[in-house]
Amino acid sequence: MKKGKREYLRKENKFLFILSLYVIVYLLYIIMYILPNVHARIYVYDNSSVANSSHNSSYVSYDFLENTSSSNMGNLIAGGEKYQADISTIIDNNGINNNIMINEADKNKINEEIDFVLVLDKNFYITSDFVKIKIDSYKNGIEFNDFDYSKLSMEILFGDIYSYRYVGVIEKEVPFYLEKPGDYKIRILYDNKLVDEKSFFAYNFYKLNCSEKNLGETISIELYYYDKLKNSGVLRMPQFLELLYDDSVSIKKYSYKTSNETVIRWVPDNKGYYSLYADGEYLECFYISNNYSNSYLDEHLNYKYSNDESLILNNTYYYNAIRVLDSRKNFVDASMKILYPKKGFLKANSVYTVSDSGNLLIKKGTVYDYNNLSGNTSINISEFVYSDVNMQLGPETFNNVEEFVAETLNSDKYLPGQLLRSSEIIENGTYDIELELINHPVKKLRINGYKHKNVADIGIDVLSDIYNNSYNHSKENIIGRNPVKAYAINLYDMEFDNASFTAIASATELWKCKDWNFTIQECYGKWELYMNLTPGMEYTVQLYPGDPGFVEAFSSNESVDVDLLAINNDTVIISWVSAETGFPLKFKIMNTNGSVIVNDVTVDATGDATSRVALTAINSTTFIIGHFDGPAQANYFYVYNISGSLIISQTSVDPLVGIQSDVDVCQLGDRFPYLYANADPADLDADFRIFYNNGSVDVGETLVDTAMTPEQSNQNLVSCAIINNTRWLYAWYDAGTADDITINVRSETGTSIVAATDIDAAVGNNAQVAATGLKNNMFAVAFYDSVDQDITITVRQLNGAALTTILAATDIDTAAGTLSRVAVQEINMVNQSYFVVAWQDTSDTTIKAGIYNQTGAQVVAPFSITTTPSTANRLLDLAGYSSRLDLGLCNGTWAIAYSNASGNTVWKTYYSNGSIWDGVCPDVSPPEITLVYPENNSIIELINYTLNYSVIDNRNYLLNCTLYANFSGVFNSINTQYNLYSGNYYFNISNLNDGQYSWNILCYDNSSNNAFAQSNFTYKQNYYLSNISNEQINITIINQSWSVKFNVSIIDYWGIDYSYITLTYPNGSQNNIYLNKSGQENYLIFNDTIQLGTYNITFIWSNDSLGQSNNKTTLLSFNVTPSPPSEFSLLTPSNSTISNNLAPNLTWEQVIEETFANYTIIIDKDENFGSPDFKYYSYNILQNYLVDIYKFLDVYKAIIYGGK
Repeated sequence: MKKGKREYLRKENKFLFILSLYVIVYLLYIIMYILPNVHARIYVYDNSSVANSSHNSSYVSYDFLENTSSSNMGNLIAGGEKYQADISTIIDNNGINNNIMINEADKNKINEEIDFVLVLDKNFYITSDFVKIKIDSYKNGIEFNDFDYSKLSMEILFGDIYSYRYVGVIEKEVPFYLEKPGDYKIRILYDNKLVDEKSFFAYNFYKLNCSEKNLGETISIELYYYDKLKNSGVLRMPQFLELLYDDSVSIKKYSYKTSNETVIRWVPDNKGYYSLYADGEYLECFYISNNYSNSYLDEHLNYKYSNDESLILNNTYYYNAIRVLDSRKNFVDASMKILYPKKGFLKANSVYTVSDSGNLLIKKGTVYDYNNLSGNTSINISEFVYSDVNMQLGPETFNNVEEFVAETLNSDKYLPGQLLRSSEIIENGTYDIELELINHPVKKLRINGYKHKNVADIGIDVLSDIYNNSYNHSKENIIGRNPVKAYAINLYDMEFDNASFTAIASATELWKCKDWNFTIQECYGKWELYMNLTPGMEYTVQLYPGDPGFVEAFSSNESVDVDLLAINNDTVIISWVSAETGFPLKFKIMNTNGSVIVNDVTVDATGDATSRVALTAINSTTFIIGHFDGPAQANYFYVYNISGSLIISQTSVDPLVGIQSDVDVCQLGDRFPYLYANADPADLDADFRIFYNNGSVDVGETLVDTAMTPEQSNQNLVSCAIINNTRWLYAWYDAGTADDITINVRSETGTSIVAATDIDAAVGNNAQVAATGLKNNMFAVAFYDSVDQDITITVRQLNGAALTTILAATDIDTAAGTLSRVAVQEINMVNQSYFVVAWQDTSDTTIKAGIYNQTGAQVVAPFSITTTPSTANRLLDLAGYSSRLDLGLCNGTWAIAYSNASGNTVWKTYYSNGSIWDGVCPDVSPPEITLVYPENNSIIELINYTLNYSVIDNRNYLLNCTLYANFSGVFNSINTQYNLYSGNYYFNISNLNDGQYSWNILCYDNSSNNAFAQSNFTYKQNYYLSNISNEQINITIINQSWSVKFNVSIIDYWGIDYSYITLTYPNGSQNNIYLNKSGQENYLIFNDTIQLGTYNITFIWSNDSLGQSNNKTTLLSFNVTPSPPSEFSLLTPSNSTISNNLAPNLTWEQVIEETFANYTIIIDKDENFGSPDFKYYSYNILQNYLVDIYKFLDVYKAIIYGGK
């Protein structure tokens, strides 16, 4: 195309683009500014063309109906009425000068339905959030609230479970507390019809046991690994990844949709905590901390965030990094060389010079036709030796050439075996890696033909706690091996031709777990003997992609008998008679997760292949070992504690029992029966003795069968089951002429309660028997019938002195083979006992187990425990629970111990549903919280203080603790503390107003168990003093005996209990006078004003209702001045009296006043008293006065004065 044509088209396209942009802007202008404000003249008519004048000339605005079938219909308002009409003319003419004719009847066509819309306040939530659920209501697109609220209800579903229902949501806004993570659905119903619903997922934000990473570090998220744990190895990749990030202000979520990746690599750009979810399931958490150098960031960062905050976990990184990390992602101290590979093609017609001027030896390889590499023309050159220093290769190409040191004379960039810089490693390049490890069991690691893909991690780990057998985190633990060192190598991320490592042997055997999980440090398969070693000699092991674990160990424990005891929820004792030289009796104490608590303890150093062992607990810290010593033909017992310390040394039970004995022990409380088969020719009976737990004898030798006649060694001949505190069961195989299985119930003193009863009268010569106690005075018996070659169970219940058959003898395996062994054990369930039966099935060379409830009904059908049991040492045992002692493994779990085909004692742990149990008891106990300070119903007079609490978790780790209080008037969450362990903690409180507050602490542990303290604590804050103000008196100068009113305003949140003032009198004395109270006014009407002079109010005091006092210094004064006495009432003679009494008595009524000084009586004929005729004085104011009048008989008035 010509240049001019291109420019024309470019201009034309530009014009069209500008025109289109203009049209879009214009339309937006119409939508935003014109349409909402268009007006039209509306004419309303009554089914005719005549307009209703009452509605004429109404200019109205309109909006579109959302739910109408036609987009031209709109809602109109005319004359205060609503109508529905065709408004297309308004749209067509932009709403200018339009007349619309509408029918009066159309006003009834307005949509009267209420639209309810559910509104959530956030896009996603985490547990402990309050979801603010708001319900908006509309009618015809306009907010509408005038509806029947009683018809409105809301349902909240957690998963598929109906959880909550709110009826009559009056406020139309409901706060909902998210207690658990998972899927939630909120449904709004009106008149029981669904009107709207919304779903959301509540995440749990994790901050405990997170992998600590560095800012800018590449984090590999192995989807296959996570998925394998949850789906038994079936590969099903998640569709969505979600990453929650706490930036200390809010929680942000980033999303990524996966395709076919099995490994996602992510580089964080923010410090803090991240929680990772896949399809709604929590995977892992990360704590991002330290910074790398800028140069590292510049070289390695290759990530971005999109505008919508969707995280791109990009798994395509074009930088070069080969890291050596352990399982905790820590860097391993190692020296690494990356080499140009020695093996490869030698170019034809090229000249090579031997660097050391020696011979060039090609040990192995093939000469191919250079022009036909895929052809068949080849010759073996394994014995070719080239002695020329300078040699010319012909038209051949050598493949797979090794041990080659040379330099090229042509244009090749690298020599075979040349050390490369990291910058020279390119994508898809092939290299050799040499790794020398420092202070590590593995000395050297060689990887040949490594194909570089983006980034690679070489995983190499030392299991440092091997002396506690941490390597035994395995589904089938190794017992009978003493570990020396253990390590694991993970090359899962790498593609290579072959690899190997070298190490110096420290033991005689190397064991390998090919299904070792490098991250979890657990064997997902089983340990297998890989090779024999010579201590001190170097050995080499070939490696393949994957993550195998290795253990160097000495053989120590091949067993002929084994017994297993659960002494608490997660601790088991394994005791066995070792098949090593001397047949010693040993035990080991282990955690159910596989770690060793107490390593091998030798109980008796000498035994033989007929020796037997049995275990029972005294309590959760002490246990008994019963032992038949084959060489001594004697029975003994020992008592140990769970630290492995001997409490009671070897104690004789019976010094001579023959060579074909069996033993069992069981615990009644303060004593234990010791059962044994006495094969001494003089006895041949089934015996027992009872001992107290201190080792002393309670009941001597007692015979339950005088002709038991044991015939074989290593046979399950006797078994003990505890029924209750005072009753126990003796079950035995009578190998005499009867060949039957017999049971006998005995008391704690050895007395027979239920006589010996046969439950199978013909079981043959190789029968076996086992029994276990159950709850509710029940027991189960399992036995092997060698005649029918089946495994049979029965369940009985003791009622007084009789047995009730719950389950008659029932076969659970009708083809168990010609030789078998059997064990049975109670399993603890919530409301009843289950029991597990295990046996060796020689018909298909397996060990099987089945699980049954206490009525004998099958819970789990028989399944295979192992397909490689020992065919020589068939004895096995079970551990579970003892309802009598309330001791054993955690609810719904059990364990089995047996000898495998290698002769080693191994054990496994299971759930009651038959699935593998990892040995860690489920954490079902919530934390225990104690509120400490302020104490309940206490008073504090502080403004800054702490709310103190203590928390204890049975696993000693917590996720978070949240303070709940009603500081705002509503009891809700205030603040949260993360990453706590059991201990004492507090929340700081400051600047609250005085008031009564309630508080509590909610704590979550790492298993999402949560709890508040048992009850809220309430306290009263009384920091602020009473406010004393506006004090005043109503007068400042008064006469004597007049009253003064004092009042003051005293305000306190808690109210005033009492108040008073300090008043100083004119004579200097002081008095505290309590005030009266009326509302916030405190007042006093003071009338003690006899003293003349100045009265001063100097202090105002107040005490609130909680006992807090305050005072204010003030100076209010008033003066008291003299005043005449009160008026007297003259009594006799009465006024205008004519008297001839020359000595009349003058009487008057007076008010006694302290300030009176004297009285003066004046008598005068002149009623004006201008010049009194007589004056009488008296200073005694308490007596009547007699006035003698001799001269004047016409006294008609007397005036009496008093005063100072």
